[in-house]
Amino acid sequence: MKQQIAFLLIAYAIADACAADAAKPTLQFLIEDTTGTKTEVSFLRCSFAGSERFENAKNCVSVSVQGYILAIPTDRLVSVKSSGGSAQVSYNWSGKQRTISGVLTGEFSGMTDLGEFRLSAALLRHLVQRNPSPPRKEDPPYGVSYPATITLTNGAKIGFSGIRCHVISFSRVGYIVGGKLINEHLQDFEFMRSEAAVNTSFDTIQKLEFTAANTVQVTLKDGSTSSGKSNVQAWTGETEQGLALVLPTSVRSLEFGQSTTNNVRNPFE
Repeated sequence: MKQQIAFLLIAYAIADACAADAAKPTLQFLIEDTTGTKTEVSFLRCSFAGSERFENAKNCVSVSVQGYILAIPTDRLVSVKSSGGSAQVSYNWSGKQRTISGVLTGEFSGMTDLGEFRLSAALLRHLVQRNPSPPRKEDPPYGVSYPATITLTNGAKIGFSGIRCHVISFSRVGYIVGGKLINEHLQDFEFMRSEAAVNTSFDTIQKLEFTAANTVQVTLKDGSTSSGKSNVQAWTGETEQGLALVLPTSVRSLEFGQSTTNNVRNPFE
């Protein structure tokens, strides 16, 4: 009897989720390629190489700006104008309509009256979303957030409302021979201090200062310092402009603010 009740509860939950999805309007986009051909596309999606370096960048377009990369969800796009290798992207984020210029990468896909649609971002001339939703505030990231300010090597500053470091590790779990690479997004900083690997929580770090060859000086909030070699592959997180990723070679320094705890539902539950 308990199993039957559990089955019914699961069935009702799935039905409610499907009904909610069905109630959402289907987004429509007009896309023009470099030959001037225009196509009406629904259920638009986009993927790009390297998206695994972001923690939450599914169905996003990638825009490379000087010193960093933005991942913009396709449902937030208002318009894209691309010419000569550069694109002007208008989109809704953090309660405002924003515009940014950079190099657009990835591949668009979706459905048309003729069937499945696919187009490389390099072959896009113009994209417009029909009846885009008004800008809305973003939900805070789940759990603990660590605000931080990154100073780039070109002197520009990027403020993160929640930052994480992307590292790649090799796992042999489940393998008799070989293994697999695992992408991790952590809230502690891993560096090599002499021959030892050290993981330092963001809670205790005041500032990180980087020099050539991934050398880093770590200043803790109690004033003590240490130095070593950074193992971070990228810095990623939420900014006012969108989901951002900064490669270590573009970072001069990073300063942490006071952490906050966000009481929102875990999106992975």
